[in-house]
Amino acid sequence: CVLPALLVHLAEVYGDPQVHPQRERPDYLDPAVELQIGDVRNPDSVARALAGADAVVHCDGNHALLETITASSVGRVVVASPLLDDAPPRFEGLHVRAGIVLGRNADPSTLSLFAGPVAVDAGGSGDRPLQVIHPHDLQRVLVRAVLDGESSGTVDVAADGETSVRAVAAALGR
Repeated sequence: CVLPALLVHLAEVYGDPQVHPQRERPDYLDPAVELQIGDVRNPDSVARALAGADAVVHCDGNHALLETITASSVGRVVVASPLLDDAPPRFEGLHVRAGIVLGRNADPSTLSLFAGPVAVDAGGSGDRPLQVIHPHDLQRVLVRAVLDGESSGTVDVAADGETSVRAVAAALGR
């Protein structure tokens, strides 16, 4: 998953509290980093997590949560979403649209789409072109987006060239 690696890098840079997707302290998290556990559906929990935050990288697509984040005093908001998503309404930070995240540290649910007995292909063709990006490349883009802090608008990121559902499934031995 891109998010844990990104958070570890930002924790090393800033040493500030970070919010993680797990409900318990992950093994990879430096003991010096403060972990806040809460529910993103609870406005009080979100407000506690955002208190004193310099930046937020929002990756889950929840527009209600994003509105809470942008209404807070957080100085820098970066939204990561799939390549074809439009920027969230009334959003003034940096919107990073990424290709499908594939690689050794990719989200297991994404890899399972290609590694199961049947590769899911919503477009109807196993040879349909796909734009992909490696998790570490997306991590570097998101870290730079937070650290630079000046850019706004929409940025599309993906590896050079294209692949296909059939090629990814074949690379995974399917």
